[in-house]
Amino acid sequence: MPARLHLVAAGIGRFNAHSRSAPLSLKYAASDAKRLVRQLKKQLGAGLQVYGGRALTDRTATRLTLLEQIDAAIEAAAGHPDDLVLIYLRSLGLVHDDGVYLLSTDFDPSDPWGSSVSQSDLEALMARHDARVVLVLETDKPASPVAAARPEKGTQKGSLALAPALTSSQTPPLRMSAVTAAVTAAPGQDRVRLLEPLAWGRQNTWVLLSSRGDRSLEGPRFCKGAGAFACLLLEGLSGRADIPESGEIDADNLITVEELAGFLERRLPDLVRQAGLEPSQVPAMLKYGGALTVGRRPLPR
Repeated sequence: MPARLHLVAAGIGRFNAHSRSAPLSLKYAASDAKRLVRQLKKQLGAGLQVYGGRALTDRTATRLTLLEQIDAAIEAAAGHPDDLVLIYLRSLGLVHDDGVYLLSTDFDPSDPWGSSVSQSDLEALMARHDARVVLVLETDKPASPVAAARPEKGTQKGSLALAPALTSSQTPPLRMSAVTAAVTAAPGQDRVRLLEPLAWGRQNTWVLLSSRGDRSLEGPRFCKGAGAFACLLLEGLSGRADIPESGEIDADNLITVEELAGFLERRLPDLVRQAGLEPSQVPAMLKYGGALTVGRRPLPR
């Protein structure tokens, strides 16, 4: 069980002047991030540190703010081997052969690669400090294609290279003892291959894919209005993931990443099918290292 959980939670469903454009919107992203913060506050109390003070949503989740809060959380956990960083990022995503790009609230369609949080941004931030990190990326593809040229190195606004406080070019990569990445929406790409750099050279590392396809479904049928993956993520973290499929109570009362992944793998396809939606959303799991505890199942009173 982490001594202290450092949380960055972002749910982005509206994107600047294009907030009313159906191709660039997610109805439940912001509320999903807020629900995660509320639930973990209730479960952990003083053991939880929320960076940004609250969930980062449509008005606050700019690219630079996301990078700054993620960096602050990882830095705070460094040197504390019992602490854990949980980063939950829910938004639309673009995928290129060099990785995943997450749209921030200041996304600019005229410069899509330069105004998104790139996978290389996340790799650089996590390499700066030796901390245990669970990274959850729940992304969906835009409803219509975003025209974009191939991303070029060094073109991102407020990128690590342009923000002195975040520059890590002089810092040798450090081993990170635990990483979990959950990703949706990498159309036409091998998501395992794309995400492998997040884990190279690191121990106790997990990669969870929240969908084998390219969509992350949401709607009123999931938790009365949520993303399907987010709905079950919250349920699993609340303690359900610690109860095996047999229904027997796990004696240790701890929720590990493996248990959480197994819970999502069992439940998510059925949840989507029960909602009458197709194609079914089927998660996948890739294990890089040993067990990692992410929470505790509340004991009955």
